[in-house]
Amino acid sequence: MPISRKPIHECTPREVWALLITRTSFLLLSGIFSLLFREQSCLAQQPNDAPSPASIGETQITRPEIPEHISPAQNLSIPGPDGNSVIAVLRQPPGPGLFPVVIYLHGGRESRTLDQLRWDSLKLPTMSRFLAAGYATVCATFRSRENDIQSPDAIRDCLALVAAVKHLPAIDPQSVAIFGQSGGGDLALKLAGAVPLAAIVIEEPATVIYTGVIHRDFMDQTAVDQVTRNPKAFYTSELKQRAQENIRRISCPIFFVHGDRQNINVFNNEIFLPELKAAGKQVTIVHYPDQGHGFSLGLLSPEAALKFFKDCDAFLRPYLATQPAGVLARPAQGLAAKWTPLRSLSGPDSIGSPGGTHPLVADGDAIHGVWCQGGA
Repeated sequence: MPISRKPIHECTPREVWALLITRTSFLLLSGIFSLLFREQSCLAQQPNDAPSPASIGETQITRPEIPEHISPAQNLSIPGPDGNSVIAVLRQPPGPGLFPVVIYLHGGRESRTLDQLRWDSLKLPTMSRFLAAGYATVCATFRSRENDIQSPDAIRDCLALVAAVKHLPAIDPQSVAIFGQSGGGDLALKLAGAVPLAAIVIEEPATVIYTGVIHRDFMDQTAVDQVTRNPKAFYTSELKQRAQENIRRISCPIFFVHGDRQNINVFNNEIFLPELKAAGKQVTIVHYPDQGHGFSLGLLSPEAALKFFKDCDAFLRPYLATQPAGVLARPAQGLAAKWTPLRSLSGPDSIGSPGGTHPLVADGDAIHGVWCQGGA
């Protein structure tokens, strides 16, 4: 029956009924098409908690976080030189090795707890980057120097630590590097003059300890401030002779990095770096502008930490008898899988690349690392 075009008040009951059926059918079909279109659109959208690559942006810096079932954090208890125990945490890439190793010596005068060492091993962005690139990592502590900054206990513990790490079955003893920050940098320098190492990496090392300028009777913050205001007044001829003798014993390359906010840089620039150069030591110095003390660890500036790691990795490789193991990269499950297409990456230039990709430790198609957004 044709649809009536008359005004509804002029239609017969039969015409009104036909009009209502037609319009109802039209509305029903429109609703069905609308639901189908909306469903299709929803399938094409990212979930609310899955930002697209465009929203992440190419400037976003990510970090690797490698699960413990792939690379367990192994607690080490090493017999110390005085009946004590030297504790550390070891992680290594999958496989039997051999691996190069980076031993991290923390800053500060006090010892660290095992829980703190495990956090460093699992969460410090720089240590995670070393592991993901194919290095074994060791985060260690030593006896406190809180009561006597020149106590030999700390370096004696570190010597026992290095000897034990060199004997681990998966570690190449010819590819051991020390990474020391602040007070740990003092210990790294002392190790470099005492045992064969591939290289040392030091960030703003506490060379006022290494040179003996601060000591048990002159070691509080006021003392450090006095020294850094006028370094040459405290660097006596006796201390200079002793420091030069210690520096001459250093037998490995040095990667020396610094920012420009910590007052120890005054002493390093005026006293220590000239001594290294005068001794003819193989030292590479890199300045990271506007960076605070500890930037190398990855907890301050993600950009500076990423650059530090790339610089450090490039520096270390020529001196390692065993190169970091080749790695495959695939975006892991979780955040990274939402950010990037499936693809493989390799090589040091890819480490820490934006958008959630990284040459993660992998074995064939098995994913051994996941990425977390942010630099910490």
